[in-house]
Formats: sequence, C-alpha cells, structure tokens
Amino acid sequence: MSYTYKYPMQTVAADAVVFSNREILLIKRNTEPCKGLYALPGGHLDSTDRNAKETADRELKEETGVDANHRTVVLSGEVGSFSQIDRDPRGRYISIVYYYLLSERPEITIDPEEVQAFKWVKFNDIDPKKIAFDHYEIMQKAIQKLAQDLRFEQ
Repeated sequence: MSYTYKYPMQTVAADAVVFSNREILLIKRNTEPCKGLYALPGGHLDSTDRNAKETADRELKEETGVDANHRTVVLSGEVGSFSQIDRDPRGRYISIVYYYLLSERPEITIDPEEVQAFKWVKFNDIDPKKIAFDHYEIMQKAIQKLAQDLRFEQ
C-alpha cells in the first residue's frame, strides 16, 4: 500500500557526541555538503528496522570504529532532537543526538569514503567556523546533558 501526503517528508538523522579525557571526537567530512569541515559522527536513519539510537551506534562504528556497546562506554544518553529549519543545506533534516562517555580512548579506524581524518579536541579549543551544520550547538547541549547526568549519577 502506498500513501501520499500533502506535507513534505522530512529526513531523519542520528548523531553521536563522543567524550573521552574531557575531549570530543570530531571527524573531518570527506563528502558534501560541508566537505573538509569537522562534524560529529552520524548519518541517515536509512532503515525501517533500526531506531535512532541504533542508527547513531551504527554510524559511530562505521565512521570511527568505536563500538557503542564496548566496555569503555561508561555512560550514554540522549541529548535531544534538533530540528531548526535551515540546519542542513540538503533540505529539512531532523537529527536525534546521543552522547557516549568513554573511560579511555579507543583505537579509531575511519571510513575513508566518508571521513578524511579525526581529532580529539577540548570544546573551548573548537573554532565554530570550522564545524559543519549546527554541530557546535549540539556539542554545547551534549556537554550540558552529560554534566546533568553525571550530577544525577553521584
């Protein structure tokens, strides 16, 4: 059965904010849009049998080799959804974002089709002009959410 709607369909994505040693893992995009800029690992919810968290886990593994279910992940949680109208030049994207706090840095193995490079960086050292999409604002929210969750854990 096929359905048509008078409303345009939205694209849904999932992104991952990875923390370790008070730094954030960034990838340098190897695809347009924003090729050459740093971003968070993430991608499209392109399957009908995965939820947003499973998509964030999959994209994290594909782009960086980091396993969201590894023993080094000591805390994870949902940061929130981001749906600003102009957040992506490809059209209307809604992203659901998750954070992962790692006890130690894992070995990173990038997917060269999607990622040119990676780096760990302290948030205060990030130049917002070199960050793709609205990922700088997402990182700010993720830091707040992580701090809140850590206070709650104690």
